[in-house]
Amino acid sequence: MREQPVSIIIPMYITTDEEVGWFDEALKSAVQQIGCEVVVYDDGSTADIQGILHKYPKVVYMREERNHGASYARNQAVRL
Repeated sequence: MREQPVSIIIPMYITTDEEVGWFDEALKSAVQQIGCEVVVYDDGSTADIQGILHKYPKVVYMREERNHGASYARNQAVRL
């Protein structure tokens, strides 16, 4: 039986540096320990998310300029 690829979709809206740290830890777990594709859909975060993404070159990253809400971010990420 062939294994199916797994993707983790992370819709996010981050406003503080503390939340950026939590996000960094979550990405580290998803990318290094699980080894699956990670799609990050940034729904207009005001914190510096892109500053940590250089550590994860395989992460698919999309960004909205303004916040549209969690369901919008999830739906957009699924369409990728």
